[in-house]
Amino acid sequence: MSEVLFHFYAPTHGDSKYIGQSRPEIKGTPEHIVKIAKAAEKGGFDGILIPTGPNCADAFITATNIVINTENLRPLIAIRPGFISPTVASKMVSTLDVLSNGRVSLNVVSGGSPKELAMDGDFTNHDKRYERTKEFTEILRGVWEDDPFNYTGRFYKIDNAKFTPAPLQKPYPKLYLGGTSDPAVTVASELFDTYLMWGEPVEDVKAQIQKVKEMANIYNRHVKFGIRINIITASSEKVAWEKAEKIISQVNKDKVSMLKEYMDNSDSISLKRIQSLRGREFEDPCFWTGMTSYRSGNSTALVGSYKQVAESLIKYINVGITEFIFSSYPHLETVSEIGKEILPRIKKEVNYSKDGNVYI
Repeated sequence: MSEVLFHFYAPTHGDSKYIGQSRPEIKGTPEHIVKIAKAAEKGGFDGILIPTGPNCADAFITATNIVINTENLRPLIAIRPGFISPTVASKMVSTLDVLSNGRVSLNVVSGGSPKELAMDGDFTNHDKRYERTKEFTEILRGVWEDDPFNYTGRFYKIDNAKFTPAPLQKPYPKLYLGGTSDPAVTVASELFDTYLMWGEPVEDVKAQIQKVKEMANIYNRHVKFGIRINIITASSEKVAWEKAEKIISQVNKDKVSMLKEYMDNSDSISLKRIQSLRGREFEDPCFWTGMTSYRSGNSTALVGSYKQVAESLIKYINVGITEFIFSSYPHLETVSEIGKEILPRIKKEVNYSKDGNVYI
């Protein structure tokens, strides 16, 4: 029996009612992010994803601010190998895990844009980045489990590492990884707890889950599955689609050109999969690709009434998804709506325990 978890998103790069603008309308200030986190916790969310990237605030400092201002919400902290020593990262994670009373999880992001990675001085190619991610994660797990710890690899060499403090969660905080390329699937299957996907149609997600399960069986491991997708919802289907069209109504042409350049430069297989969805017909009438021309990465959405969106999400649960990461626009105004109108509908339709957690 697997617990179903719900996360929201912390837009540390800024928030907006519209996408495709040159600048966000709302700055992703610490105060704004804490408001979103508190609303997510009140709305019944389990965690909150904190992104990483050149245009984002520091994820660890943001996570610290969140844990001292919430009681139960779990920060899912994104981190990029190559920019920080794995032993230093392990100490940061475990220190915050102790500070938060065991509420920290880590999303290891290998990176998908050579141009963006170059901003931080990283010129490692796609497949080698996943080799580095593998070593990075082996060291993370190693220093949390062994004392002293030694390691020799292609990217890292560790001699007699002694570790303190130990993380509160045992054997270590949960580790997440995304990526649809073969190297990503292999590393996720061997070392990670949860495999993350961007919002693809249910039929595509089902096929990818099967692929990862088959690889995980080789390593005699059980991997959980999560999906990140936008939610655009309202009391009626008509109003929801009006909201969706409004979100893309003020696209900046220069922003579109910049995005095209970013995509042309990207070596991310996952990004190419998302972009390839444009023009397809889908079994689920709620599945929408209207934003994929105007933003990278997490650009698909479920659009519909509260009932319709909840039913769509249950379809993902039925094929094996046990974690969701939701975004919406603007985040602060919509997090409470999703918590109030969507999560209870899912809990009502899916078997869950008396402790209030949803299980499948």
